[in-house]
Amino acid sequence: MIWKILFVIISLIFCFLNIGGISNGFVLSEFSISLSYIFSIFVIAVLGLFYALGWKKKLFSNKFINLLIIFCILFFVFSVVMSVITGLNIMAVQVKSEFGTLDQAFYMSAISRLLVLSLLIYLLIYSPVLSACIIYKKNCETFSGVNKPYWKVFLTYIAVQGLIYLSSCLVMMDYGVLVWGDIVCWVFMAAKVLFAIGYAYNLKIGTQIVWKILALPMLASALAVPFICSETFLSLTGQHILINSYSGVVCEFLINLAVFYALYRYAFKQDVYKIKTEN
Repeated sequence: MIWKILFVIISLIFCFLNIGGISNGFVLSEFSISLSYIFSIFVIAVLGLFYALGWKKKLFSNKFINLLIIFCILFFVFSVVMSVITGLNIMAVQVKSEFGTLDQAFYMSAISRLLVLSLLIYLLIYSPVLSACIIYKKNCETFSGVNKPYWKVFLTYIAVQGLIYLSSCLVMMDYGVLVWGDIVCWVFMAAKVLFAIGYAYNLKIGTQIVWKILALPMLASALAVPFICSETFLSLTGQHILINSYSGVVCEFLINLAVFYALYRYAFKQDVYKIKTEN
């Protein structure tokens, strides 16, 4: 039950952070943008892990779990270090403004307190993930198998993200600045949600010929988003970072590459739309 609860809580938090474009209004560095994409992948994998434990599904291999443990340890160390550095800078500014000088005793005391506090906080945050990895490795052989497990995790995230973006655009959009590119992208965003669910869960949504017709325009639309959509649309979906961010462009390209490979399999192969043969 605990894993189901954690899955629901983290899913709600992750969805909330995606509403309205989490980076809207902030100036982000290339490093922070790249880190946010990497951390998003980590969170998606953790959600898949909690789901697997909660519903006893064999979603991941042991090698993937080992990789997830390594990422968890790296993020834990990085989080502690950044927390100490940030906290030390804030404390230094406050103390210097009040007393005018900083001595070695201040730094030693501040670093030790911040380090202990950060370790306790991030141990509390990351320990459920490490525990989940260990429990999954011990029990995964008893779990029921799942077809296309990695596609299910990835495309479910793509579908949920698409629904969040579509909903936030429809509700929060300033229709006074609406352009034709926004409407086109809404249509193809809805189509992406449908085919992602269809391919991930082996559902025939419409006829395959329709997806063959839509495949090329959907790909063109994804590439053209920064050039044909309004600034409001770009902000609400977080896509405004693509205008000035090289790392954002690269990460989005890699994500779209995987998404449209799945569309290719859905529209042109027999993964879901299998050809019936007569006995």
